[in-house]
Amino acid sequence: MARTRKTVGIAALLKRTNHKLLLSTCSPDVRSGMISVLTGVLHDANVYAGFGYLSRADLKRADRWAEDPGIEFRNPEGKECLADVYYAELAKAKEGDYICRYTKKFPDESRRFYYIHRALLGDYHKLAADGEK
Repeated sequence: MARTRKTVGIAALLKRTNHKLLLSTCSPDVRSGMISVLTGVLHDANVYAGFGYLSRADLKRADRWAEDPGIEFRNPEGKECLADVYYAELAKAKEGDYICRYTKKFPDESRRFYYIHRALLGDYHKLAADGEK
């Protein structure tokens, strides 16, 4: 009996993994496993384009209110602020005699998304939201 060989497109794997990293309610260890496999595939195919952390706003848009974000920024009063506010304060501190009291932390580093290499863009955008054809 002949063995059937099946391959999956890298764009589909990337889109599915990004979708699962955003929506999953599994443990960070499980997401770290997904990250490890995806990173290896992207590097081996020479289409790794980096990653970013999902914010609380990203999780809220996906109706994942109770989940920890990948990154969060806080003002001196401890309230969450936007990344651009944090980086503007950091830039002011670097320019002059000013101490930035805004903070950045990573509550769940497995809450991330992977950028799409330009070689995968066409195939990536043809796929449905979760990476299925």
